Amino acid sequence: MKKILLTIAVFLFTTMLAAAAMAAGPGKEENRLWELIKETRDIQELDVYLETYPEGKYVKKVRARKWAIVKSEQNIKQIEDYVSKHPQSPYLKDAEDTIWKLVKAQNSIPIVEEYLKRNPLSRYREEARTWISQIEEKNRWLVVKKANTIEQLKAYIKSNPDNRFVNEAKEMLWYIVKNANDTAVLTDYIASFPGTKLAYKAEEIIWQLVEATNDTYTIRKFLAQNPDSRFRGLAKVKVIRLSKRAETLQLSDTLILDQVTHLIWQRRDLGLNNWVEANKICRKSRLQEWEDWRLPDKEELRALLNIKHFIPDFNFSNYWTGTTYTKDQHGAWMVSLNLPLGNVDYKKNRHYVLCVRDLE
Repeated sequence: MKKILLTIAVFLFTTMLAAAAMAAGPGKEENRLWELIKETRDIQELDVYLETYPEGKYVKKVRARKWAIVKSEQNIKQIEDYVSKHPQSPYLKDAEDTIWKLVKAQNSIPIVEEYLKRNPLSRYREEARTWISQIEEKNRWLVVKKANTIEQLKAYIKSNPDNRFVNEAKEMLWYIVKNANDTAVLTDYIASFPGTKLAYKAEEIIWQLVEATNDTYTIRKFLAQNPDSRFRGLAKVKVIRLSKRAETLQLSDTLILDQVTHLIWQRRDLGLNNWVEANKICRKSRLQEWEDWRLPDKEELRALLNIKHFIPDFNFSNYWTGTTYTKDQHGAWMVSLNLPLGNVDYKKNRHYVLCVRDLE
C-alpha cells in the first residue's frame, strides 16, 4: 500500500514540475509575443506568431486579427491574395462578400467583367451578370435622355416596353409633344400611341390649337381630317360663327371696318418706331382726312388678332399698343402673333405702328 501511495506521489510531483517548466518556458514567451502583437496592424508580425506557434492558444485570435486588418484596407487585390494563401480560412465567405461589394462600388462594367473572369464560380456571378445588364440598360437610356428628341424617345419606348426607364421616357416625350404646340407633332403622337390616355389628351390640345386660330379654312381642314373627332360638333358651330363674323367686316385697299368692335383700322402699318414716336405718327396721320387716328389699346389689338384670317394679305407683326405698363412708366404693352396675350417692352425699343380710330 505504501508502495502504491509513493508511486502516485511521484507522478503528481512529476506532473507539477512539467507544468511549472511549461509556465517558465515556451508558454511564457508565447504570452509575451501575443501581448506584443495583439494591437498591431502589421500582418507580417501576426504571421511571425502563426509560424512560431501554429497550434498556439492565440491562433484563432491572431487569424481573426489578420482578417480584420485585410478587410479594413478595402483593397480587392489584398483580399484576393488573402483568399489564395488561406484556402481553409473561416473568413472565406466574408472575403467573397467584401470583394463583390468593393467591385460593385467601382460602378464599372470592365471591372465587373474582370471579376467574373477571375471568379467564375463566385456566389455573386448571377448578380454580377444582372448588374452588367442593368448598367448597359441605364447607359443606353442616358444616351437617349441626353439627345431628348421626339424620334429617339419614340424609338426607345417602342423597343423597350418593359424597361425600367420607359415611364421616364414617356413623360419626357409627352412634355416635348404637348409644349410643341404643333398639330402635326400631336397627330403623329396619336398615331404612335393610339388609344392611350395621353393620345386622348393630345386630341384635345389639337382642337384647342385649331380653335384658337379663328380661321375658317383651318377648322374646315380639321373636320376633313378628323370626321369622327369628338370635337366635330364644336368645330362645325365655330365655322358657322366665323362665317357670320366675316360678314361684319368691310375691307378697302386702305381700311378695315369692324362693325362688331366699331373700330376702323388702317390696313397698312406705318413702319417701325419707338413708343413715343408711334403715338405721334398716329396722331399726325390724315388717312381719309380723319384727324383722330391713335394707337390701339391692348384689348383692341388682341381683338384684331382674332380676325386677322378674314383680312387678305394682312401680315400681323409686333405692334405697339397705346397702353402703358402700370408697374413701370418706361414700359408699354405690345401684341404679336407669337404673343397674342401681349407682352411688355421698353418704350425706347422699336415695334411696328398700326393706327386705329373709333367708328363715328
